[in-house]
Amino acid sequence: MPYRHLTDLSISDVAFFAWAKTIEELFVDSAEAMLSYGLGNLDSLRKKKIISVKLTEKTIEMLLFAYLQEIVFYKDAKQLLLKARKPVISKKGDFFYLDGKLKGEKIDFKRHSLELDIKAVTLQNFKVEKKENWQARVVLDV
Repeated sequence: MPYRHLTDLSISDVAFFAWAKTIEELFVDSAEAMLSYGLGNLDSLRKKKIISVKLTEKTIEMLLFAYLQEIVFYKDAKQLLLKARKPVISKKGDFFYLDGKLKGEKIDFKRHSLELDIKAVTLQNFKVEKKENWQARVVLDV
């Protein structure tokens, strides 16, 4: 779980910083960091449903942005809480591609302690970069 919540990046939103050795691990860790804001106990989430995700974007930053937004979409539109499974990320020509799976279940208000409602991923201070390892900084609208 290599991520930490940031408290000084945004006043009315929430933010996190994630890092990983590979870009695929960064996507999984970022999805978990986002989910940790909304779902108090990540272990309460059962993996009953599997959703396939295929995304294409021009930059790796926008690919992570689209991936996190996809998870928010399923929460809002289908009432599904989803955890990321390690996706396959590739680059062909000028585009980045993601092929992955999300696993989870419908929101169960008796078992899931929903603490914050993530409305959207924002582009404010959004950054993905490769240094010693892959790093992402993400601000979420709540």
